[in-house]
Amino acid sequence: MAMPAAAGASSPTRQPVPASLTRAAIFLVVTINSGGDAVAKVQSLCADLAALLRAVGFREPRENLSCIMGFGSEAWDRLFGEPRPAELHPFREFRAGSRHAVATPGDLLFHIRAERMDLCFELAAQIMSRLEGAVTPVDEVHGFSLLRQP
Repeated sequence: MAMPAAAGASSPTRQPVPASLTRAAIFLVVTINSGGDAVAKVQSLCADLAALLRAVGFREPRENLSCIMGFGSEAWDRLFGEPRPAELHPFREFRAGSRHAVATPGDLLFHIRAERMDLCFELAAQIMSRLEGAVTPVDEVHGFSLLRQP
């Protein structure tokens, strides 16, 4: 899936959804604040996320820094309007056997991955700096793997 182009941007940027697993990850969920220039700030980040990713990751290209930005249904409508993806809907709680996925609040999801946590942390900090005052953090989860399987 391609990230939508923000107003004035030339074309969508493909996101590395099928990228290989890495040793470190941050899942960052935020809600977009109402009023002010919140929507414009988020749209600006959408247009610049690929450049921000390159700026942080260029120093360590072998560390496989990547970022996927996901949009909630209501956020999509506020940011981009029509047309919207055909199957985009508010996240619903569901259960499958012993597994349980709760319906959590959030407008944007950033799934940041790299071989080293410091790169994930730096990109998350840069993203939140760009969105300062425009979003409210809802959840931040850090993941890592200590062992590599051959």
